Amino acid sequence: MNSPSSTAANTDRTVPSQLGFPVVGIGASAGGIAALKVFFEHMPAESGMAFVIVLHLSPDHQRVADGIIRAATSMPVVQVNSCVPIEPDHVYVISPAWQLIMTDGHLKVVPSSRPSGKHVAIDLFFRDLADVHKQRSFCVVLSGAGSDGAVGLSRIKEQGGITLVQSPADAEFDGMPLAAIATGLVDAILPVADIPQKLLGFWMGMRSIRVADAEAGIQANAAQAGEDSEQALQDILMTLRNCTGYDFQHYKRATVIRRIERRLQITGRADLPSYLRHLEQHPDEAKNLLEDLLIGVTNYFRDREAFEALERLVLSVVLNPGGPEDKREDVRIWSAGCSTGEEAYSLAILCAEHRKLEPALLKLQVFATDIDERAIAIGRAGIYPEAIITDVSTTRLRQYFAKENDHYRVRKEIREKVLFARHSLLCDPPFSQVDLIVCRNVLIYLDREIQKQMLEMFYFALRPGGYLFMGSSESADLCPELFKAVDKRNRIFRANVAANIPVEQNQNQVMTSLESELHRTKLHLQETIEKSEVSSEELEASNEEMQAINQELRLATEELETSKEELQSINEELLTVNFELKSKVEETDKINDYLANLIASTDIATVFVDRNMHIRWFTPRAQDIFSMRQTDTGRSLLDITHRLDYPKMTEDAAAVHQSLTVREREVSSSDRRWYIARLLPYRSSEDHIDGTVLTFIDITKRREAEQDLRLGQERMRLVAESTQDFAIIILDGNGVICEWNRGAESIFGHSAEQIAGSHFDVLFTDQDRAAGVPEAELRKAQVNGRAEDERWHLRRDGSRLYCSGETARLRGDTPGYVKIARDMTGQKHLQDEQGKRLAETRTSSLLKDEFFAFMSHELKHPLNLIQLNAEILRRLPAVQYTAKGGKALAVINDAVTSQTRIIDDLLDVARLRTGKLMLKKELLDLADMLKSIHAMAIEEYPTARILLVLPEPRGPMVVHGDATRLEQIIWNLINNALKFSGPQAWVTVELSLTEKNVRLAVSDNGPGLSADDVTDIFELFRQPHHTRHHGDGLGIGLSLVKQLVQAHGGTVSAHSAGLGLGSTFSVQLPLSQRTLGKGAANPDAGPSEGRLKGVHVLLVDDSADVVDVMRMLLEMEDAHVTTFLNPVEALENVGGHRFDVILTDIGMPEMDGHAFITAIREQAQYQATPAIALSGYGVSPPSREGRVAHFDLQLTKPVHYDELVGAIESLCRASQTL
Repeated sequence: MNSPSSTAANTDRTVPSQLGFPVVGIGASAGGIAALKVFFEHMPAESGMAFVIVLHLSPDHQRVADGIIRAATSMPVVQVNSCVPIEPDHVYVISPAWQLIMTDGHLKVVPSSRPSGKHVAIDLFFRDLADVHKQRSFCVVLSGAGSDGAVGLSRIKEQGGITLVQSPADAEFDGMPLAAIATGLVDAILPVADIPQKLLGFWMGMRSIRVADAEAGIQANAAQAGEDSEQALQDILMTLRNCTGYDFQHYKRATVIRRIERRLQITGRADLPSYLRHLEQHPDEAKNLLEDLLIGVTNYFRDREAFEALERLVLSVVLNPGGPEDKREDVRIWSAGCSTGEEAYSLAILCAEHRKLEPALLKLQVFATDIDERAIAIGRAGIYPEAIITDVSTTRLRQYFAKENDHYRVRKEIREKVLFARHSLLCDPPFSQVDLIVCRNVLIYLDREIQKQMLEMFYFALRPGGYLFMGSSESADLCPELFKAVDKRNRIFRANVAANIPVEQNQNQVMTSLESELHRTKLHLQETIEKSEVSSEELEASNEEMQAINQELRLATEELETSKEELQSINEELLTVNFELKSKVEETDKINDYLANLIASTDIATVFVDRNMHIRWFTPRAQDIFSMRQTDTGRSLLDITHRLDYPKMTEDAAAVHQSLTVREREVSSSDRRWYIARLLPYRSSEDHIDGTVLTFIDITKRREAEQDLRLGQERMRLVAESTQDFAIIILDGNGVICEWNRGAESIFGHSAEQIAGSHFDVLFTDQDRAAGVPEAELRKAQVNGRAEDERWHLRRDGSRLYCSGETARLRGDTPGYVKIARDMTGQKHLQDEQGKRLAETRTSSLLKDEFFAFMSHELKHPLNLIQLNAEILRRLPAVQYTAKGGKALAVINDAVTSQTRIIDDLLDVARLRTGKLMLKKELLDLADMLKSIHAMAIEEYPTARILLVLPEPRGPMVVHGDATRLEQIIWNLINNALKFSGPQAWVTVELSLTEKNVRLAVSDNGPGLSADDVTDIFELFRQPHHTRHHGDGLGIGLSLVKQLVQAHGGTVSAHSAGLGLGSTFSVQLPLSQRTLGKGAANPDAGPSEGRLKGVHVLLVDDSADVVDVMRMLLEMEDAHVTTFLNPVEALENVGGHRFDVILTDIGMPEMDGHAFITAIREQAQYQATPAIALSGYGVSPPSREGRVAHFDLQLTKPVHYDELVGAIESLCRASQTL
């Protein structure tokens, strides 16, 4: 008998709810957020239902899901973190990291105890939902991978709830919907947008349903029978009995009505009479109602605590032999009402685990019975959905189940222990000598009188002292004289050993019955006596005949005894044959296992058909090609749709059968795959041809590779044939030309017919052939795989051409080489021409450098004279004490400084453009440098307001740069701002820090810049036309600033709000991550008068004016000066004189300064004498190369007097001569 095998709610966890509205449980995983959004967009905010959601998402995505749901509905969305009451028109979201506990209209969560990696949160949630809310529990399974929800959905169905699933075609991931549909317990499969309306229809239907009184008995009294609903109920049961053969008269009325109510919801009927009409009009509805009444929902190890008690208290007893008095040969367990077999297999697994611990246990036989043949077939197959991981531990899955695609199959050793059979507890006789009967949650659906009869039947089926295991809502208390409780909480009972079943008798009724029976017997006896007298004579005659027959019987008996002996002998032979057959079966099983593993490893689609092309067997891979299932065995293969473009399949199969030869061809499929279709005759063990074997080997990748190879070869052939720029020559192993493309014909002038068979050395010059170059090239290609070739070759007409290319060894087993050459004659000539032009350019550049140096020298020479004479004038008393004289000197000095700066800037720009300006970078604190320049600017422009802004608190502002050039950048920007802003200039110099840069901003209140000026202000020789100082300079300064900043890795920009609104120039320089070490401060120079007292100076310059002026200035500092206008004369006359320092010009006609200092260093007494070079060529300050040329210092003309005196003083102090 099949019946719901429900597990009662754990009283510690769940209490049935009395809520008057449905609770809709929604389970989703991957792709579920989008489905939930659509669901709530179509669900009214006042549906009267509550919604509880479980998602397989990370906590971050969980929060995102909350937000998406809130945006899709106006209902309150609650994240359940504690105990909350369930209210209609509310949405509750529960994380899968938590396990739901529902009790009496409330929700609570506790941390999940399931192992990681198993998604079972939805199953557990649906189970609790069903146990608490019963028929008011609705569930919806949405998009998701895996199978979570399928097992819990079954519990919803069992308790009379409604089950809905998103259509797999509508789901982003169809794993969970397909697993739910596979249970066969889904009420509706819809796109997610249609599910809300269906739920509303179910809820409205539930509220409008009117049925008969659920508390009255099925056999109602006459008054009730007259009522429409009661009569309809009786007619429904009668119609069901006529259509299906099942009689539910002994079912509890409440059970029957609850199941019928559910069908009213599904079909949209409001009362029993209308449902009766629907039942009569739709014959298939009888099957649906029967399935609801016989719903068999069970699972492995249901009520785990009860199974643990059974294992501990019962199995450990019944599986062990009880001693000599125990005559049992095996242990017999009966699972009555087993549904689809999970309970029976659970018992077998528990017993198997005991047998592993104690191998000496008795043999086991489990009888699993149910009234539902469909459920029995499922149990006998032993194949269950992947969702059983909810109830079966990983260890048991590995030991007792085998994974087959997306299902689990019970292993053979467990299936062999369980015998499935159809059996009705009400009609069929019970099994006998049973040690344990498991009948859980079956009796609770039957009337009380039938329950008592069932308990009496179970008692007589059990061995003395046998056990009865019942459901958590059942009890054996109706027959206390038959059973006693072993564990009442877990419903385990034991049969009393010597129980007497009391039989109530009515004494008077018995006596009357006996007297009536005696009277009938007396009459029958009298009739018999009369007949006996009549038959006596017949018996005497018959006796004689029997005596005659007796002799024949004696002979027949002897023959039978002989036959008995023969039968015994045959029986012994049969036992032997049976043992051999058993061995053969075991061997066949092993062979089948080998074949199964072989088929799985080869991964070849194979189909076996008989002579009529009917399917006998096929491998799983064949289902990728043919649209067939296991149930299609026996159907014609020609009736099965397939993906192959193979119209001759039938013709080939017939040819194979007739010719007994193998047919093979390559065929394609509609999904762009290719197969080798191989058809061969199927030979039986007797060498009979019983059909055809069709195999399909996937060669898609091979075909694609072949196609790619063919395309590549064709492309290469077309390229080789069509290219005109490259000569492609194929040589054999000896260097003989085999193939010759059009490019080779065009380049070398030989046609393919003319050159074929010639050695490739005909392409080389006579000199290369004589030197063995062709052979050496082949040897190198043979050893290294390739040999580069760039040299002159010969055309057919004898002209020379320059080729660039290489010779490479052919790969594979074919000996030979390929030579690729390109005519580079034009490029060679162009390269030679470019080399010539490059040499000319370099010569021009050197001449330009010499011109700049000469120009600098010629321009700075008069400036040097003016500067030195101005210095002499400044020291004359007549000038010192007159204002006009001082003003004239100031004008002269400013003019010299301005012209010197212009010349230096021009030279710097030239050096930057040619890359010859060398930066002497060091770590510098830009703030300290800015303070010094700020002080100089204030001194030079006393009427201007110059504001210096530094960040506070000031950290290190260290940059890696050339101190001289950075000062040049800063001074140019500040000087420009002051110069163009006038006497009342207001200039702000601000230094600031960004994340990676130091920013210098110089702002002024000057005439500003137009938009065009801002764009090209940094171009060489560019000056704003509107400024009053236009024409004062050449427009070099800002161009030089830009190039110097870029040389330091920085940027410079200009900004102005417009004409008359001032300007801002900003410089960004990279901030150095290194810290600036503390060095000793240079001591301030003392007063210039008499600073060179006692110092002997050798001065050499070809300008008499310069020599006279410099001698006068140095002598004013008390120095002793010896002068020469010619360096050669100086070399001839200085011998024997002591000098503390040597001053010499660089640019002199007969001998320049470098040659002079080199020559004088050759004299021992002057090897260590400090030397200063005076240059007007604009050479950079002293460098390492300068020291190698024997100079200690180099000063650029025009020489500032204080700078010259300071330099001499410093060198003399260093050499300890001052």
